[in-house]
Formats: sequence, C-alpha cells, structure tokens
Amino acid sequence: MRPRRRRRPSPLSALASSGLLMRRRLRRDLLLAVCYAALLGFVTFVAAATPALIRTTLDEGAQEAVADAGYDADLLVSVPTGLSDGVTRTVEPVVVDQVADGIVPRLPPALQASQDGATATVLTPTIDVAVDGATSPDNAIDIQVGMATGTRLDDIVLTEGRLPSNPESATGPVEVMIGSEAASAAGIEVGSVLEVPAGEQLKGGPTSFVVTGLADLVDEAQASTRQWIDLPTLWTPVERLRSGRIVGLGVTVLTDPEGERRAEQLIDDSVDAVVRVGFDPESFSEARLYEVLDEIEALTVNSSSLAGDSTAQISARSSLANAVSGYPAAAAGALAQLTTAAEGVGGVGAVTLFLTARLLVLRRERDVAWERARGASLLSVALTSFVESLLLAAVGVAAGAALLLALGASSDLMSLAVVLLVGVAAPVLQTVIGASAVWRAPRGKVAQAGRDARRRARRLVAEALVVVVTVAAGAALFSRGFGRSAGGTPDLLIGALPLLVALTASLLILRLQLPAVRFLAALARRSKGAAGIVAASQAEASRPALPLMALTVAFALAIGGATLVQTIDAGEVDASWQRVGADARVDGSITDDEIASARAADGVTAAGAAASLPGTPLEGGSGTTIATVLAIDPGYCDVLSRLPRSAHGTAADLCGKLASGGSDDAVPVMADEVLAERLTAETLELSVEDQVVPIRIVGTTSAGPNGYDKGPFLFVDRTALAEASGVNLTVDTLLLMGDGADAAGEATAGSSGSTLTSRTAWLADQRTSALPSGVVGGFVTSVGALLVLGMIALATATIAGGQARSRTLSLLRTLGLPRRTGWLLVAVETVPLLVASLLGGIAASIVAVLLIAPRLGLGALTGGTGDPPIASTLPATIAAIGAAVIVLLVTTVAERIAYRRERLSETLRVGDPR
Repeated sequence: MRPRRRRRPSPLSALASSGLLMRRRLRRDLLLAVCYAALLGFVTFVAAATPALIRTTLDEGAQEAVADAGYDADLLVSVPTGLSDGVTRTVEPVVVDQVADGIVPRLPPALQASQDGATATVLTPTIDVAVDGATSPDNAIDIQVGMATGTRLDDIVLTEGRLPSNPESATGPVEVMIGSEAASAAGIEVGSVLEVPAGEQLKGGPTSFVVTGLADLVDEAQASTRQWIDLPTLWTPVERLRSGRIVGLGVTVLTDPEGERRAEQLIDDSVDAVVRVGFDPESFSEARLYEVLDEIEALTVNSSSLAGDSTAQISARSSLANAVSGYPAAAAGALAQLTTAAEGVGGVGAVTLFLTARLLVLRRERDVAWERARGASLLSVALTSFVESLLLAAVGVAAGAALLLALGASSDLMSLAVVLLVGVAAPVLQTVIGASAVWRAPRGKVAQAGRDARRRARRLVAEALVVVVTVAAGAALFSRGFGRSAGGTPDLLIGALPLLVALTASLLILRLQLPAVRFLAALARRSKGAAGIVAASQAEASRPALPLMALTVAFALAIGGATLVQTIDAGEVDASWQRVGADARVDGSITDDEIASARAADGVTAAGAAASLPGTPLEGGSGTTIATVLAIDPGYCDVLSRLPRSAHGTAADLCGKLASGGSDDAVPVMADEVLAERLTAETLELSVEDQVVPIRIVGTTSAGPNGYDKGPFLFVDRTALAEASGVNLTVDTLLLMGDGADAAGEATAGSSGSTLTSRTAWLADQRTSALPSGVVGGFVTSVGALLVLGMIALATATIAGGQARSRTLSLLRTLGLPRRTGWLLVAVETVPLLVASLLGGIAASIVAVLLIAPRLGLGALTGGTGDPPIASTLPATIAAIGAAVIVLLVTTVAERIAYRRERLSETLRVGDPR
C-alpha cells in the first residue's frame, strides 16, 4: 500500500502559521529592519515634499510677479459719462459709484477671488484756464476736474475753506477744491477764479471755476495708494513742457457730482469714468494667474456682463498680461529644472531601496530555503515576505509623512503611495526571484547554458529598452523642448532625460567593465605572492550591476545639479552687471557739478555720464533708421573698461575713436553691431531739438546698455554733439564704479531727485526672489539627497559582500595569508565600482547638462539678457569624489572592525551553507 502523500498547506494557512517566524526574523534583524524603515522615511520625506516645493515655488513666483506689476496689473473698467454722441450709451456722474459697486460681484470666479476692491475715478480731460483773469504765460495752467467720492473725502483734511457744493441747475461758477501744494505752486488760494477762455466755452457749460477750499491728505503716504493713483496732480502739480521749456502747470481739482456733470459740458464728447479693480497678490497661485488672464481676455472682448442693470456701454482692459509677461518663461524654466531634479532623486531612491532590501533578502535566504524544503509554495513565501515588507514600509512612510506634518509642509498622496509600493515590492520581488532560482536551479551544462542564454537575452532587451527611451526623450526635447502636457502637468519624459542618460551611461560602463577588469586581473596575477592572484579572482567575480547603476546615476545627477546651481549663481552675477551697468546707476536729470562731486567721492574708481536721446531718426543712405543716441563723456568708457564682457560687451577704443576728428564737419559716432547692420551709409544726419547735425560712422562696437535701455545704440561724444548742435544736453544716466559707488550714488540721487539702482541690491533681490531661490534651493536639496542615497548605495554594496569576504579571508588565513589581506579584498571590490561609477557619472553629467541647459530658460530665471554660460563641472566632481572616498573609508573600517570579532571556527564550521 502506497503511503499517503502529505498535503501541501494553502498559502493563507501557511501565512497564518508564520507569525512566530516573522517575529523571530524581525527580532533577529532588528537593526537592518530599522535601517530599511529609516531609508524609506527619508525617501518618503524627499519624494512627498518635492511636489509641494515645486508648487510653492511656482505659486510664490506668480504672487511676486503680480506684486511687482503693481497698479499696472489692475483691471480698468471704463464707464462713459456725460454727453452722448448718439452711439455710446452714458450715465450721469452721480451714479458712477453705484455702477462701480455692482462690478465686483459680477466679476468671473477667478477675478472675483483675486480682487482687492474697486475704486471709481471720474476725471475730465485737460481744460485751459486763467487764474483770476491773468493772461501772463507764467499764470497759464490747465486743470482736470475730478469727482470727490465719499471714500476719498475720508482720506483728506481741509486746511482752509470748505468743501465744494454745487446745487442742481446752477449757472454760476463751478465750486472746486485743490491740494495745498498744487495751489501754492499755481498761485491759487481760496476764492481764486479759474476762468475758461472764451474760445473753449461751450453753450450751456460753465465759464469759470471758483476755489472754495484747500486740502491735504491725512497721511501723505496715501498719495501713492490705489485710491489716489489716478489723480496724481491733485497733490503735486506737473510742469507742462514744450520744446524743452516750461510753458505752464497742470493740476487736478475736485468737485461734487453736480459740479462734475457741469464740468463735463465743456468737453464736446463723453468722459470715461474708470473703475480700477485691484488685485491681492497673496491670493494668486500659478493656476489662478492663468485663469485670471483668460478671464481678462474674455472681458476685453465682451464686458457686457459687468453692466448689470446699467445702460452704460462698459468696456474693460488690463495690462496684467504685459506686466507679468516674463513670468511664464521663468516659471517654465523653474518647473523643468525642479522636475529633472525630482525625477533624478526618485530614480536613485528606488534603486537604493532595492539595494537595501537586498540585505534583508540575503539574511533570509536560508530561512526561505528551509521553507521551500518543507513544501512551502512560492505564493506562501511571497505572502510572508509581503506582510513583513508592508509592516516595514508602513512604518517608514508614516515616519516620513509625520516629519513633513511636523515641519508644516503638505505631503503629496500620490508620492506617498508610490514610495509605499516600491518599499513593499523591493523585498518581495527579490525574495520570490531568489526562491524561484534556488528551487529551479538547472542541472547539467546544457541546462545551465540555456539559462545563461535566456538571462543574456533578457538583459539585452532591458538595455535596448533603456536606450530607446533615452533617445525618445532626447528627440522630444529637441522637437518641443521643456513644456507641459495638455493637462498642465510637467513633461515627465523630457524631465527624466538626465536620469535616462545616466542609466544609459551605467549600462555602457557595465559592458566595458568586464574587459577592463580582466586586463587588470591579468596584470595582478603576474605579481609576486598570493595577494595578486586573490585580488584578481575576487575582482573578476565581483561585478555588482545594481550598485554601479545607483552610484553612476547618483554621481551624474549630483554633479549635473551642482553645475546648474553654479551656472545660475554666476548667471545672476552677470545679469546684475547687465541690468545695472555698473556698481551703481543714477537715472534722472543730473548736473555737471553733481557728476563732478560723485566722481570725486571716496571709493569711486570711475564715473561715466550719458545723455540719452531715444527714438532719434538717422537720415541718410536708403532711408531713415531709428536709434537711441547716447551722448557720453570719456568717463563712460572708463566705466565700461572695468565691467565684465557680459555686461556691456567690449568697448575697446570707443572714446578714442569718438574723439578723433576728420577732414569734414561731421561728428564722429560709433554704432552698435545691430545698428551697423541696418545702416547703408557712413555719413548720416541726426536731429537734436530741430537742429540737424551731420555725423560719420567711424566704427562699430559690441558695447551697449541692452540690460536697462532699449537699442539699437549710437554712441557720440557729448561735448562734440553739444558744440555741433548748440544744445546743452542734460545728462540722465550716471554710472559709478568702486566700493563707494552706492554712497556716492545715494548722495547724487538725493540732491537731484533722481533714482538710484544699486548692483548689490539688485543681485540680493534677484537671489531672494521666488523662482530663482526656489530652483536653487530645490537643486541644493536634490544634490544633498543624491549624495546621501549614493553613499548609502555604496555602503550597502560593501556590506552585502561582507559575509563572502569573511569566508574567503578565513580560508586564506588557514593557508597562511595575514589578516591585512581583508583590506585588499574590500579594495578590489569597491574601488573599481567607485572609479567606474565616477567616470560614468562625470561623462553622463556633462552630456546631460549640455543637452538640457540651453533649453531650461536660464536667462529668464537669472534675469539676464540671455542664457548664461555653463559653469565648469570640476568643483562638483571634486566634491563628489571626496564624499565617496570618505564614505568608502568609513564603511571599510567599520567592516574590518566587525570582522575582528569573528572566529575562524564559526565561519568555517561544518554545514555552513555559505
């Protein structure tokens, strides 16, 4: 009678009975399990925080762009008031506030959520008046009549007189009030009559205005707020110029709604009231900015939805799109760079998790073999490993998420799920593969050859797939560049290009490593003693693919990321020279005495002045060419000679050629390279305040203040042009160099009422702005994470071979080799791995940076006039080598200390499966 065959337990029953085994495993491998969970927590923290970092960077960039735009970003809604031309529907000024109050609730959703209140302004065009009947040009002024609303009246205080009050159907002068400073400058006081010339009086309109009160703001700082921005000359009069001469003053007066209605009768057309809807920058995100821009575009086409019950023909406009025009390119570059950094860290993190999980799998190989010998199926082995891995992964992911919450950062659920999946899959897959390989080990040379052939075929297919995907990512980069998919998410394929390039490099290194190792092993075998033979044998046997891939990718991405950080940093410095033009720049009307004083100030090494004539037509040749004429002094060239080439180009012998005379009366000039291509003749004419001056092109230059002025540029000596035209040219730009430039520029700006721009302040502001600082911070974080993960991979690879090295060393010691041979065994396994991964990483980083850097929009991110040159990879390479050597030494020393505690009898005991 045949014995009954023992029934194999089901996977679930085997799992239920393996609780004790799992507890004993965890207790035995507690330190290794804690390390794996800690690594999972670190990867979770980095992976989950990265999307939040990207989103925060882009959102803060949008907020910064809107804030920098200021009032230029406001939505302006025009409401026609006063007379109607029969086509345009108008409303009375008295109802403008009611119309304005109804506009905000009718705004589209994104505009509604971003608005910061509305302010209505009714202001007539300029009206020429005479103060108290005076006809002298010194008393000539023009006024604009604005309507005083209740909210504005709360901000002012009367210094003299009373508020205007115009009864309905009145026929006398219109009562108005005016700012005290404007009244003093125009010679106006309470009771002054502003008479409208007879030629500008219209039937039914007022013939004069009478001033009933003088007012000031409660707080002078309110003059620049949204409430008063559309009434600038109410508090400070503006000089009216004609041909460079002051011909009068322009002021604004305020009146009540009835007075506004009567004042509009002087205008033979309707008057547009403007409802200014402001925006709160803090309410913006990147997505909302684009939504607001779309809604503004729609309102520009059709604004009827804002009118409500009003019959007014409302129209809307905004300069927000132009004000934030630089943001999309900068945001796209920031997103591309942060995406590449994030995908690189994710790839290295996944490989490192597999390497660390391999240590757990190696510790449990004997346990799995015993389970299989007792009849456990692959499914039951997989389920047991799954439960163990799930516990460890849950603890690690929870720790990383808790750290994020403790720091007040939001976590991305998708990232948490991906890390949890990888953390569970890494031990399970390797356990199942190992168990399957042991149980189904081929017997015989033919079977082994077939298995090796299948393994080589699978490897070849996997390598070909990586190469194909890399080529596809490169082709996509060249065809469409960095961008976003239709759903607004970043292009993950192109973002993974640096990671794919590094993977391809690691595959190439793996192919080239074997011939190189065999060559070196052949040399080692020829050395004296057994050490060379042992080293050669150990080196040929050790070819860890996964550690080499992890290290190569980590080195490549870390070096590439550090190189981009250096490129951005150097690009911001270059951009500061381009945008400022010197250590300090003063813009405004500057006298020769102020220039001399600044040049003589302590710490100023060079000072150059220029008078700018933008939009100057150059006559001659085949037509007219428009250029910006820069009338400079010799000090200007002195400043240029001290600047980096990236700031102003080369100014070689610029002033020397401008000072050279000629046989004719033409003034020598030099054109920049752009203008030189447009000109068709060397002898031209330019006009300076109606004075025609003949000029002669004596050369070209690459110099030009493209960073802060609009070209093309034509350079001329200021003294020569003034003598030829008879016009005293006013300097409007002063460039200062030296440690004392800021102080001298501040003194000059204070005395002349000009504007000072400091290069150091510009650079500090650029480096702290949202997008550049976010990108640099993201890259620095990713480089640090990559180095940590790479070092963990190196340490893991070293530790994974520790037991085999201990067994080999014990055997060799029985043959008489000294204990120090252990150092040699570690070196022959780790040094080739480290050298190969470093070489592959350096090569991959160079290729990746050269591929992606020109398409990252670094110019928009750094604030320069173009993309900065790519920095050298040498500093980052040296830092990576130093970090790798330190970790290698620490790991090796730790392993040798641990080996000293082992005894030969335990390592070589009979029955040890290893």
